[in-house]
Amino acid sequence: MRKNHWLRYGLGALVATGAAMSGLLIACGDDDSGTAPRPDSGTTGDTGTTPPSDSGTPDARPPGPPPAKIQIVNAATDLGPDADLAGNNIVRICFASAGVVVTAPPLPNEGSGAIPPGIPIGIGGSVPSFGLPLDQIAITPYVMNGKTLAAKGNVKGGQEVTCDKLVGSGAPAGALTENVDYWKLTDIPAGTLKSNGSFALVLSGCAANTAVAPEKCGAGFTAGAAGVGNLKVTVYELDNMTTVPGTSIGVQFVHAAAASDPFLATALGGNRLPIQPGIAESPDGGAATEYRNIGDGGAVAVGQATPFTQMQGVTLASELAPNPGAYAVPAFRATALKLAQVQALSYPTGVIPDGGEYRNGAGFVFFAVGDLTAAPYVDATGAPADAGGTNRFNTRTFHYLGFPTNPNIPRFQ
Repeated sequence: MRKNHWLRYGLGALVATGAAMSGLLIACGDDDSGTAPRPDSGTTGDTGTTPPSDSGTPDARPPGPPPAKIQIVNAATDLGPDADLAGNNIVRICFASAGVVVTAPPLPNEGSGAIPPGIPIGIGGSVPSFGLPLDQIAITPYVMNGKTLAAKGNVKGGQEVTCDKLVGSGAPAGALTENVDYWKLTDIPAGTLKSNGSFALVLSGCAANTAVAPEKCGAGFTAGAAGVGNLKVTVYELDNMTTVPGTSIGVQFVHAAAASDPFLATALGGNRLPIQPGIAESPDGGAATEYRNIGDGGAVAVGQATPFTQMQGVTLASELAPNPGAYAVPAFRATALKLAQVQALSYPTGVIPDGGEYRNGAGFVFFAVGDLTAAPYVDATGAPADAGGTNRFNTRTFHYLGFPTNPNIPRFQ
């Protein structure tokens, strides 16, 4: 059995993504109808199969329900100048409960070649399970500055230090500086992450000392000295129980693109986007020939999610798109992406874990993330650039991510 290395990539993996997306990403009014190559899920890499539970001896108590399945999306707008790494910010995660910080390394702890490990803005993935129920535990998330940890050599195989030695009462004086090297966020209350459930944890907002326009940080932001600002984790419960027939796809949608909101507020008389998100079939790359709403067909505000919806089957040529009324307007048409493109952006290494490929008979949650005014591609320094060569897709720009609502979660190794 092959292991599933959680988010084993950094900014370097996005160079390959940028090459795959060249000429495919629909930027501001471009109606290119090309289709992104499907990543090969049968080549090198890890399948994401969860090891079977240990049933113990014959007189052991029967196992309880499986712990909550957790996926994280980094939809933050900016973490300030101390976190800048080639034009992006990468984060790693530590957790604590009742003031006790876990004795595990900040995750993810494996990078890609010389690229430090972490979750760039605009990327997400599954959190490995420790096999423990989380129902009665209040969890304190610590967002760790991936740039700082890389500078200290805190990576697997390097000078790796566990979370309890970096933050909290067990950390030596001067180990890390709060609100520069890490940000301690508000607790996730006990009873939130229920066993048998599936949840998406979405990081949003800005650190207080960001240089970006305050309105891109979302509600509740006030600029100032180094501090938490309005950084927060929002928990979305996903539907992993509803049976989806083989002729349909199950879909939920989360609008996490706060950085796009100021731009969208000036378009179409103040309407926000995505408006009535749905799946559109447009085989010729032009106007949609068929459109099906996600949810009840209403507008989805920033920070809001739709209920689980079942719709007729789709293909990788189907598009995630706004409603037909906005679909033909360039500023809004720019947000339509084929599912093949969304899949490529969701799995930048090209390795799709078992159950991750978009298909009928299963449920998926799609996230709108990023800034419509950001350049689609950047060079090695993070400056705007053309697609191709060593330039990479800029995950700060507006795009979608899509993950299973009932993912296969790897065990922590």
